[in-house]
Amino acid sequence: MLSLGNIITIEFEDEIQEYVLAKSKVLSIEDNVLRVHYPVDEETGRTVIIPTNTAVTVHFINEQQVPYKFNSVIKGREIYQDIPVLNMYLPEEVQMKKVQRRQFFRVNTTLPVTVRSYGSGSMFKTYTSNISAGGAALIIEETQKHEPEEDLNISIHLPNEGHDEDVIDVHAQVKRTYIDRRTNKQLMTVEFIKMNEHDEQTLVHYCIKLQLTERRKLKTE
Repeated sequence: MLSLGNIITIEFEDEIQEYVLAKSKVLSIEDNVLRVHYPVDEETGRTVIIPTNTAVTVHFINEQQVPYKFNSVIKGREIYQDIPVLNMYLPEEVQMKKVQRRQFFRVNTTLPVTVRSYGSGSMFKTYTSNISAGGAALIIEETQKHEPEEDLNISIHLPNEGHDEDVIDVHAQVKRTYIDRRTNKQLMTVEFIKMNEHDEQTLVHYCIKLQLTERRKLKTE
């Protein structure tokens, strides 16, 4: 399920009980030992040293583009094939939990999107009202409404600190259209049906970062 070269996201609390999100790559899998490159903090871009015995949650996407997560513990550090690595406990596959896209926390965020209809040249540009790894709510005008179950091609522009923005392409399906009573704006909700592995990893990582930001806000309130 977890393969060599997989990109993983490691979530943990640091010594001052703040959530940290770090990215790494699988280097070796032997029995119940997972060796990964030293992780890099998603926000600062700096190498993170995670203390031994720290409890972490690991997120990854398998070859079938299905998100999974599992709980682990940092076992220590070593030099493996001349590479500094972090050793982690690797549980059995039955202990890894499949994450349905709809289970990802939906976060209010404004992202530019381009919407195209399948089988026609019509398109329009708008913004998200909220997004998760499984779908989004788009702000639309009356003339931009689409029928439920209609297929769409959506390009989503994600911010990328220090780099050009990431643009991911998604095959989506319309679920419903309604008026948001809070903002009085018309929203169209869509479910993400299919995207390539790289785009899915990018979106999942982005949504996890949004969740982390929300947790930090809730913790300081």
